[in-house]
Amino acid sequence: MRPIATVAILFALAGFPRVAATTPSYSLQRVLAVGRRQTIEGFAVTVRSVERAREAGAADYVARRGDVFLLVSIDIRRVGAHGSYYANAQDFHVETARGAVVDSDGFGLTGELRTRRVYARPVDGVIGFEVPATDRGLRLLWQPAFDSSPDAQAAWAVGTVGETVSYYR
Repeated sequence: MRPIATVAILFALAGFPRVAATTPSYSLQRVLAVGRRQTIEGFAVTVRSVERAREAGAADYVARRGDVFLLVSIDIRRVGAHGSYYANAQDFHVETARGAVVDSDGFGLTGELRTRRVYARPVDGVIGFEVPATDRGLRLLWQPAFDSSPDAQAAWAVGTVGETVSYYR
């Protein structure tokens, strides 16, 4: 009797991971992306806003057909670290719902995040990405290359809904 009960319990437990794996990990974070702060090695990043546009930048970049520009405004500050961190737009990526990773692009935007040292004063700016227009499962990834934790990563759900503006400067 005990082996049957043990097998039934193991079978029931084996089914739960399959159910949990089908639920997107970003579904609960979607509401929490804007304003949500995450900290790695004593440096905190807060997503201030997420916007979508068909055209962006001083040079009037136009998104490819089926794509939009995802423009993420962030704030980076030191919240307990003793060192400094060079904030760089290349530390940020967007992961699509299909798992493809999109690197940030420079569009010549007003307020675009430039590489700067974060120490006494916070750094803020806008980071741009060209992403599929219909993808609502986008995740912003911050992957700073700290010596003490080179694989550290923070993620925010940024799959936006709503209107896409025609132009963002």
